[in-house]
Formats: sequence, C-alpha cells, structure tokens
Amino acid sequence: GWVAEVTCRPGDIRRFETGAHHPRTKKGTKAGRDAAAAKAAEELKAVATETLAQAPVLLEDQFRESFPKRIEVSSKKTWERFWTIVEGLDAENKAAGVGTEGNDGSGLPVMVQIAVPGLVILEMPRAQGLSPALKKLLADSSITKVFCDSASQRDLGS
Repeated sequence: GWVAEVTCRPGDIRRFETGAHHPRTKKGTKAGRDAAAAKAAEELKAVATETLAQAPVLLEDQFRESFPKRIEVSSKKTWERFWTIVEGLDAENKAAGVGTEGNDGSGLPVMVQIAVPGLVILEMPRAQGLSPALKKLLADSSITKVFCDSASQRDLGS
C-alpha cells in the first residue's frame, strides 16, 4: 500500500497506510499518493479540531528564554547594534537567520527579517531596495546565513 507520514509537532510523526495497491505507472503512483493523502487528511481531522480548540499562546510566552529582546526597523543604528552582536559571537556560532515574506518571483521580497541573538531587524526591500548593511551581511562569508525556504526556493532566489 501507499504510506503518508505527517509530522504534527516535534516528536509526533504519524504514519498512514492505505492498504490499497496501485500499479507502478504514472497514473497509479498519482492514485496511490492521492489515496494516502486522503486517508491522512481524514484521520487528522480530530487532531486539527483539538489543536484549533486550544487557547492561542503568544510567541513571547512560548519562547520567553530565546525571544529576541528587540525587533526593530532597519536603520544605521540598528545595523551597528547587529554588527556588535555578531562580532561578539564565536566563529562556530557566527550565524544570522534570514526570512523573507512576499516572494512572488517578480523581484525583491516585500520584507526581510534578519535575526541574531537578542535582535531582529526588519527591512522592506521592495519599497526601499536592499540596504548597504544587508548587502554586506549577504556577502560576508564568515557569517552563516540560515534561510527558511519553500520548495520554490524563492527566498534564496530573491
């Protein structure tokens, strides 16, 4: 049969098997994947209902120990603070998280978030272009950039 594995949360991986067999053709493969996905969706309805019934939790509360102390709009002063933080990191931990929003493939993203311990910087490149400091960060090979991207890889492409 066909199998779908779904990660509901860290450590909670659910496996759904259809028991139905389909020929190893393009059409059969599609039918098998569709059947496994349908079974997973049906069986996960109760999990989704239970999860959606829970009271929301603020990110600041959930990640109190690691939540950045400051979230700021890009400015010369903010980037100076960024570089001070990065210079204080040892070589093994010299990294920045980079996330983007509004990647439709037509140019620069609408927003870029750059995160280091204690600080997140927000830039709006579609409106203002990439700042010189962000260009410097992206070109600096001594700093590891960690991107979260989809299969379309629009974050890396932008």
